Amino acid sequence: MKDAVFPWLRLLGRGLLPHACRLCRAPLDWPDAGAEKSCLAPFFCSLCAQDLPPLVPPFCRICGLPFETGEGEHVCGHCLAHPPAFKMARAACHFEGNLMDIIHRFKYHGRTELAAPLGRMMAMTFDQYFRVIPHRVLSVPMTDKGLRKRGFNQAILLAKAFMDAMDWKPGAGPVLDTKSLVRLRHDVSQTGLGRAGRRANVRGAFGVRASMQGENVVLVDDVFTTGATVNACTRELLKAGASSVAVLTAGHRP
Repeated sequence: MKDAVFPWLRLLGRGLLPHACRLCRAPLDWPDAGAEKSCLAPFFCSLCAQDLPPLVPPFCRICGLPFETGEGEHVCGHCLAHPPAFKMARAACHFEGNLMDIIHRFKYHGRTELAAPLGRMMAMTFDQYFRVIPHRVLSVPMTDKGLRKRGFNQAILLAKAFMDAMDWKPGAGPVLDTKSLVRLRHDVSQTGLGRAGRRANVRGAFGVRASMQGENVVLVDDVFTTGATVNACTRELLKAGASSVAVLTAGHRP
């Protein structure tokens, strides 16, 4: 657990120091904290930071579903019964507590500056679990209605923050592509729908405008719930020639 947490915290330490915690707005209180925790200081106070533990094994080696007991990684019942099209999915944190609060503020209250710490969490998750540098990083597209209402696509901001945190050398990292994967149908929100409803809701909803021939792709979204959205996107990317698609999110909702 320590080995998983400390590199992540060091990565989170890169950034500008705000005057107050970006969650509770209390003064940042890190002067006497240990080095392994003080690198969260640019974003959150020590109390808020304690409720941002990384999602670590045991979890499903395909979809990343956390297991309450057991050791290592194995495959969950749903992935055994209905193998997803994506190669694997990993999330930085459980979608609960402060992570849920951060994402809600980010998505629904215009707190776009919170993309930066989320992107850094996702970068650490990538470093820990992804073995291949992708050719391309894509973001899950929104409906036009949703984009007009919110004013931004949270997946695009997360993809950009993730790329910034990875800091690949020019020519050594993937291409950030926010245009090729598109919405073809403007369906209702996935919020509140069950697994079957989510699958039906996104069937035929996505398309790909460019060839992905032979490319390894990382698909970025904010939260993995049932995987219906990213699985529908993955199917279209594979049809466009992608060799493999892996999914990276900030949160995982069991």
